[in-house]
Amino acid sequence: MARQVLIWGTGEVANVLVHLIHETEMFDVVGLCVDNEFWRDGMKVCGIDVMKFNEAIDKFPPNEVEVMVAVGFKRLNGVRREILDRFIFLGYSPVSFIHPSSYIAPSVRLGRHVLIMPKVVLEPGVKIGDNVFIWSGAVVCHDVRVEKDAFIAGGVVVGGGTVIGEGSFLGMNAVVRDHRSIGRGCVVGAGVYVRKDISDNHIIRISNQTYQVSPIDNLPL
Repeated sequence: MARQVLIWGTGEVANVLVHLIHETEMFDVVGLCVDNEFWRDGMKVCGIDVMKFNEAIDKFPPNEVEVMVAVGFKRLNGVRREILDRFIFLGYSPVSFIHPSSYIAPSVRLGRHVLIMPKVVLEPGVKIGDNVFIWSGAVVCHDVRVEKDAFIAGGVVVGGGTVIGEGSFLGMNAVVRDHRSIGRGCVVGAGVYVRKDISDNHIIRISNQTYQVSPIDNLPL
């Protein structure tokens, strides 16, 4: 029998994740939930009723289900981390989803609550921290270290030996050359080619056909 999982979330990430779980039959989704202030009567994801958080944890105790938090990079992945920590505090075990079409080298080390979408490549020596989401078609080359709470969007290529800092976000089709360091809490915009190291809490993006690197100040994520 498939392992039973309770999912927090109702947005795009939750919708995609539930579809993939149904297609692969890797888990049995017993329910979805959100905090009371986000709940609306009649909410559904892929035909599954959405419950209030308190009702969900009463119905599905930690000894019966595992959990996933299907939230993207809101507040530089801070929202996903906060909800995950709440589940862990209540005694729940987080589970990872790794799509079977992805290539994960035998020497890769994966943390807890990792989401690996279709056709991702993780080469030998890669280390992925807890609560990292890697979207479809990304390539993470040999000996890269991705620290916890990061998000790597679709089509990203990360060169060998690079370090991606805690909570950082790499936008679609970004490319990071080998042996670079991207600090904690950074944002790499879509399509950017990262040639140099980036210090903590900075954003690099293309604006008016030029690359700009600047501190993050109340970035609306």
